[in-house]
Order: sequence, then structure tokens, then C-alpha cells
Amino acid sequence: MSTIITDPALLTGQATEDAQPRKIGQYVTTNHIHYDGHTGQIYKIWLLNFLMNIITLGIYSFWGKTRLRQYVAGAFSLNKDRFEYTGTGKELFLGFLKAIPLFLVLYLPYMVASFMDPEAIWPLVLLVPLFYVFPIAIYSALRYRMNRTNWRSIRFGLDGSAIRYANLYLWRWFLDIVSLGILIPYSDVKRYRYLADHASYGNILFRFEGRGKDLMFIHLATYSVALGLLLIAFYGFQLIAASFAMMQATAAEYGLPIDEAVFFMLSETSLPGALAYIMLPFILFPLVRLIYKTALIHEMTNHLYAGDIGFRSTVTTTGLIKLKLGNFFILMCTLGLGMPYIMQRNLRFFAQHTQVRGDLETSDIKQVTNRKSSDAEGLQAVMGLDSGLM
Repeated sequence: MSTIITDPALLTGQATEDAQPRKIGQYVTTNHIHYDGHTGQIYKIWLLNFLMNIITLGIYSFWGKTRLRQYVAGAFSLNKDRFEYTGTGKELFLGFLKAIPLFLVLYLPYMVASFMDPEAIWPLVLLVPLFYVFPIAIYSALRYRMNRTNWRSIRFGLDGSAIRYANLYLWRWFLDIVSLGILIPYSDVKRYRYLADHASYGNILFRFEGRGKDLMFIHLATYSVALGLLLIAFYGFQLIAASFAMMQATAAEYGLPIDEAVFFMLSETSLPGALAYIMLPFILFPLVRLIYKTALIHEMTNHLYAGDIGFRSTVTTTGLIKLKLGNFFILMCTLGLGMPYIMQRNLRFFAQHTQVRGDLETSDIKQVTNRKSSDAEGLQAVMGLDSGLM
């Protein structure tokens, strides 16, 4: 469904950066993404994949993963036209086989060194190259998925270099550590910009105009609160240490057995309060950082363009907190069996809060026929970076 917006700011050309996209003729059309996948069907596919993976010792996972992606992609529609995933299980399996030798070459030196000197720590240095492979696997997998996704029979794409992305990824990771986390917004934006600026839909190129400095205030505010919560948790650990010291002293002084000393500690010491000091910060920490996560989603979405087409996110912090808390309790209460339902919640949330703004009926979009075929996501499968749901 499409709606016509007649905001005076847009009609007069005085729209802010958040008004997506920039003025297109006289009107801006808001196109809503729809998702009509059924939880029951997701469960059937997921359960079949689970059972077949046991029977085939995991080999079926490539075909099961493909079947799930095909169903999910087909459940999304934009302007009444559905998306399509054209990847195959055979491609994923062959990509996995290609990645195994590389993984063994990188991992074998560590295995040999650990076998020769089991108590030594230095062999861990030999695992450093695997950190470099991690972002390469992420980029290669994303490129494969985009190149196998169509809308209106026109394929998405991701060019660029996985090596350059890995260099950028690790460099920004290093800067985040050196800056004690202060530069996280700049790193998030720069990594996303590399992905967005190398993405395409047919002959239409994406571009990202977001800025890391726009996120700094929210980041520093939530980061400061998060650090304060960690200090409270540290204080709780100190109280626990003091409580155990008191328990040992009491047991030694009165000759109490250990079970009575523990009962004394629980009833007479500050252990219950100490546990609260520890648990509460670890619960609040991720919730506080969801404020920054919401701002990051807005920055990434509201400043993303594909030609004259813009995007907008309507995600709120409250909605994101409800989603994450609900997913957590579902996961805990079902012992992992609720994963398909969690995926459904995430997909619906994305569809409900993402808008595509602009004229989608343009005739300028054409299929690119000379794009190189991308390899399947073998490294990601070898390294266990994919949950198998998507």
C-alpha cells in the first residue's frame, strides 16, 4: 500500500535530512514493506531442518537453510511485488568445501603447537589470522545473499573488496579499544558506509550520508550510564567476596560445618543485596544501550538512498526493548525451541518499522548483466557464524 505525503516542508523544498528522500517532483510516496510469513510454516521448515541435520550429520543444513531463506524472502513484498531468493543448497555446500582447506591452513599451526606444548599460552598467537578471516566471512556471506536476492526480477548486488572491508573492520575495532569505546559511533557508521556505498539494485547504486558525530551525544550518555552500572556490579562482587570471607571466619571461630556457615551468611550478611547489585546492572546494561541502538538504526536507515529512493525507520526505543525482552523470555522458557517464533517477531518488526520513500515505478532501473557471480558463504559456515535461521 502507498500513501501520498503533502508535508509543506517537503513541497517547498525545505525538508530536513530526516525527510526521506529529497524532493521528488511534487510529492513523496511512502511505500510500506509487508511480511505475511506464517509461524506454523516456519516451524515446519525449522523442525525438518533440525531432524535432517541429525540424520545427515549436518550436511542437509545447506539445503535446509536455502529452503528457509526462499520462504522468508517470498513472504516479503513491496508495492505488491514479492522478493525472491535464488540461492541453492548446492552453492552453499560447494562454498563450504572450498573454505575448509583455508580454515585448516590457518588453524593447523595452532593445533600442532598446542599438541607439542599443551600448557603454553603462546600458541594462542597463531589464532590471530582467524580474526582477519572473520570480517571476510561476514562480507562474503552478505555479498552472496544480496546477489541471490531479486525484486521485480532485478537482482541486488554488493561489490567492493572483502579484504578492504576486513582491513577497515579490524582497524576500527582497534580504535574502539584504544579509545575505550568512545569512537564506537564513528566505527559503526564507517563500517556500514562501506557496505552501503558498494551495494546496488540493478544499475541503481546505494549511497549512505549518515555521520558518526550525530550519534555521539546519545552514545556518550548511554555509555556513561552503562559504565556506572558496571561499577555497581563491581561493588556487588566486592560485597560477595567480603561475605565469603565472613563465612570462613565464622565457620573457623565457632567450629560450624560449611552448610550452617552458608545459612548464616545468607541470613546475616549482605550477600542477597550483593547479588542484587550484580544482577540488576547486567539486566539494565543492554536495555540502556538499546537507546543508542535505536538512534543507530535511524541513522543507518534515514540517511540511506538508492538513486532517488530513500528509506525511513519508525523504530522506537520502547518497541525495541519490548522486542528484545520478549525474545529473551521466549528463548528461556522454550529452551531454544522458540527460535522460529523469535525469528517471526524480528521479521515482522522490521517490516512494520521500515518504509521505502519515493517513486518505485521509475523506468530507469535495469538489470546489470556483467556482474560477477559471488562465491557462496563457505567461510561463514566453517566458522559457525550462521545460526541457520537466515
